[in-house]
Amino acid sequence: MVSILGNCGTPTDKRAYLVEDDAVLHVVGRRVAVRKLEGQAVSFVHELPASTKQLTAMILSANSKYMALCEQATLDGRRQGSRLRVVPLQSKRPVASLSPGGFAVEGAFVGCAFSADATHVVAWTGEPDFVAIVWKWSDETPLGYVQMRALPTRVRFNPSASTLLSVTSPIRLLRLNDKGQFKEIGVGALKRHTSNATDHLWVSATRLVLAGQASDGSTSVFSVFQDGSLLQSLKVPQAE
Repeated sequence: MVSILGNCGTPTDKRAYLVEDDAVLHVVGRRVAVRKLEGQAVSFVHELPASTKQLTAMILSANSKYMALCEQATLDGRRQGSRLRVVPLQSKRPVASLSPGGFAVEGAFVGCAFSADATHVVAWTGEPDFVAIVWKWSDETPLGYVQMRALPTRVRFNPSASTLLSVTSPIRLLRLNDKGQFKEIGVGALKRHTSNATDHLWVSATRLVLAGQASDGSTSVFSVFQDGSLLQSLKVPQAE
């Protein structure tokens, strides 16, 4: 049970994003397409530039206005590196090209997510860095970063605060400090109840749903927290 609570922005070749009630966004070769579910009509909304060597992750904002494309690309016409481009679905032209800035990143961006209002975006790398970087994409400069312990299954923004991140697994809450670092904040109830949590979802700014498994793997566990306190827990036996 890794991504049962919505799309997590990776891998790009196996995900589709609902744009409208009857259309999905997905990758076709070096193009991003919108496909109508009825009739299967396809329209291409973006083509990767020649500088892009590989699309490594993609996500659609909650308001369906923007897509974030994580890429391995030729930067400055010569060196290879990671970047994230923000592309509006309407204009189809990139409005931001984001780089790690002063952060030394070796790995590719393997996941990404928008904030609830789509003004901020986070992308994270795999080995050897395990670094997540947050941008206010209109400024095209990093807002902050966090060095993680391992590859996360999910990184999310709190719905009301782009300076508060949540990460699984295990669940961690991280707040931006004045040095540009996202630092863990202690919430005792989360740690006591969520050692096996593999995914999570903010239902509101104060209510968090965690999903995981019992230690013996026989039961799926959904836990609801309100203001950091356990509100409800639901156990669902695994189908045989």
